[in-house]
Amino acid sequence: GGASIPGAVASSVYLGGYEPDPPSNIQAEVVETGILVTWDPSPAIPGGFEPNGSPPVGFYSIYLNREEGELAYGWNHEGRPLPETSCLIPFRRQDLGPGDTGLALEEMDDGVYYLELHAFSVAPEGTAGHYVECIAHDPAQNIRIVIEGGHVRIEGP
Repeated sequence: GGASIPGAVASSVYLGGYEPDPPSNIQAEVVETGILVTWDPSPAIPGGFEPNGSPPVGFYSIYLNREEGELAYGWNHEGRPLPETSCLIPFRRQDLGPGDTGLALEEMDDGVYYLELHAFSVAPEGTAGHYVECIAHDPAQNIRIVIEGGHVRIEGP
């Protein structure tokens, strides 16, 4: 129901049944080259969420936001042969890779940051859905990271 939006041409139907579980057991650790983030994969959903499938279907995204909400760094492995359950947020600008957007840690201002990890499922081919079907994220798994005088401290969820 509801009135249609004038000028809207593309439509996407929410299919249901393709909601991934949010990634779990998210860990962040300061290593020599940056912050290594690891997690347990969300269970696969045939046709909707198989990030390590061939071809991959669905993907994970990481967001590192300032406490005020502004995005400092983002990562996703969509369409890239990157690891499925780990990501390195690099200290140095020259170490940013193909899945990275935003700033390297050395470029971030002092302050409090929150790391979030999301799982994106997609609408399977041949269905009425269009691309991203569902985004799963567990706010209780967010990790607090403090940058102070160039030093990075992981303070956990």
